[in-house]
Amino acid sequence: MAHVSRVPLVGWLSVCVFFLSACATQIRHQASAIAVGATPAQVREVLGAPHDRQLQGNREAWQYCETGVVQDTFVVVWFVESTVIGMSTYHNAVGDPRFFCGSHVQPIRWQDAPDGRKDLPR
Repeated sequence: MAHVSRVPLVGWLSVCVFFLSACATQIRHQASAIAVGATPAQVREVLGAPHDRQLQGNREAWQYCETGVVQDTFVVVWFVESTVIGMSTYHNAVGDPRFFCGSHVQPIRWQDAPDGRKDLPR
């Protein structure tokens, strides 16, 4: 039986995981096209329907998620009176038994909403 070195195998696996995890940032790239002041219709045109939508008075938060190999990426679009005031992102931990990113959507923490004077995705 031929001897197979593990070093090249580990190297290739590392490269594959790196590139597959980079795919989960497409949602952040798409979201970067949304400007402060955008309307819900403009957000839907860029990102589609949200996975989750939560309301509090005149404020709304739409959550989008994208499943990745290493982690899921979430983008929250914040609205006040139907106008985008900012966005934020978060990720879930690897190894959670629930597979689809929609099952990882977190409850909105309204105290974390941008004040409308900050830039969009970080």
